[in-house]
Amino acid sequence: MLSLATSSYINLMGTVFLIIFGRVILFPQQTLKDVGVDFTSQTITGRAELRAWYAGTALTLAALIFDGRVLVDTKLKAIGYCLSGFIIGRLVNYNSLGRDPNEISGEIVISLEIVGLVASTILRYLNNAQVTMKVNEKSH
Repeated sequence: MLSLATSSYINLMGTVFLIIFGRVILFPQQTLKDVGVDFTSQTITGRAELRAWYAGTALTLAALIFDGRVLVDTKLKAIGYCLSGFIIGRLVNYNSLGRDPNEISGEIVISLEIVGLVASTILRYLNNAQVTMKVNEKSH
């Protein structure tokens, strides 16, 4: 049951990152508009930078997640670290600049990131506890 929940979560997150990658490459204006960024108002270099960061991050995580040689714990850690970085970045921004009163997408996104972080943390803890129990059983 736990491995099914873990693999389902990991596959969901890998799929989400692949979708983000594809959307940022193919439809950057719509994708970034959803999170309050006007892609078309950026310089050419600014557009390249936005695409590079979003696509690079998303593709790296998707590739790591779907690589069968990477341990489950490493996949969950990578997801957690990435979501933590996103959350910290948003919180620092909200703290220093305030919240945009006309925009709710930021609150929705950070809420989903927090849920994802909690899920990856709980699954890591439970999976590590299960591995430890199996190791202890084999040693007795």
